[in-house]
Amino acid sequence: MNDETMTPASDLLCELRRVSNYDSSILESIARRLSVAESASLAAQLNRVVACLSGRHPVVRDRPPDLSVSEIAEEMTVTAQLSAVAVAQIFVRSVVHKWACPHLVVAVERAAVDLVHELVLTDRALAYPGTVLLRLRRLEHRLVVEAHAMTVADPNFSQPGSLITARVAAMSRRCGEYVAFGHTVVWCELDATDAADRS
Repeated sequence: MNDETMTPASDLLCELRRVSNYDSSILESIARRLSVAESASLAAQLNRVVACLSGRHPVVRDRPPDLSVSEIAEEMTVTAQLSAVAVAQIFVRSVVHKWACPHLVVAVERAAVDLVHELVLTDRALAYPGTVLLRLRRLEHRLVVEAHAMTVADPNFSQPGSLITARVAAMSRRCGEYVAFGHTVVWCELDATDAADRS
């Protein structure tokens, strides 16, 4: 064991990686056990962490690489509700196994789950359930995950903060969000050669 693994910074990095792997149900279970004061204190401290990490991995407002005729792409459309997250997981596993890239499953699944989850929460501004299009694209040495809100959002609704989670930003080569014709789109680009190591 070398000295680097014993530093406070490396210990904190291990803890952040461990916490980032918890799904929302576990976090909600923990939140129910906290007092209001402790919950507010932890949220403020974690917001500092998010701000620091986001500064190192800025979210861009541009778009993912253009679709080309020769690239491989798979997509599906689901109702914009929380069950879409589970459907996204099944879709990702199916597509990545179809592409014979099992080492990408964990990274792509985590990215798709986060993107769809944040987009579904944003769609709360809609008067009725919209739909989300999830697209996986295989480019040379890269894999792009896109989630499109297919229903036009209320223009008077303002979503505070970024829809890109710290986990997606950290595991992506590039990521971003933009609005096209009233539709919100979030996306990330993963390195297909070492995505397993970034999870």
